[in-house]
Amino acid sequence: MNKRLALIAGPAVLAIAIFWLATPKTGGPQPGQLAPDFHWIELSGQNVALSHYRGRVVLIDFWATWCTTCEEEQPALISLFDRLHSQGFELLAPSMDEGGRKSLVPYLSNHPIPWKVLLSDSEDARIFQVIGLPTKFLIDRSGVIAKKYIGPVDPQVLERDVRQLIAQEAS
Repeated sequence: MNKRLALIAGPAVLAIAIFWLATPKTGGPQPGQLAPDFHWIELSGQNVALSHYRGRVVLIDFWATWCTTCEEEQPALISLFDRLHSQGFELLAPSMDEGGRKSLVPYLSNHPIPWKVLLSDSEDARIFQVIGLPTKFLIDRSGVIAKKYIGPVDPQVLERDVRQLIAQEAS
């Protein structure tokens, strides 16, 4: 009986091990893959779809008002956006705040930012596999994920990556 069990269990264990080793350890969309085309609602009530930004370099920045690291990154992101927006750079900021508009409106009145702040939900977090904030996805002009950043990003590294995509796409 033990020999029969070993003959059955052996290949199953091997298949599970191969699957586990071949599966990326961080889930969600990865660099080199087409970014999921999600539709969000902007605070103004306007619908926003990632596909509307094809032809531009897009940074999707998952954040929340309670995230101190997110708040610390905002001045550098504002500076980057101001310098590169006219060169084809967009920033979309899905907020992961559970309070939605109630949390965002007071926060943004004290911390104005120049890009689109979007109402997000747990479905977005599931699809993008956002397990911590901030999480960013840098998308090229054709909609492919170029970089994924988990946690704080050095502003110089982010600017270098954005400028490289702008330069590659413009030539």
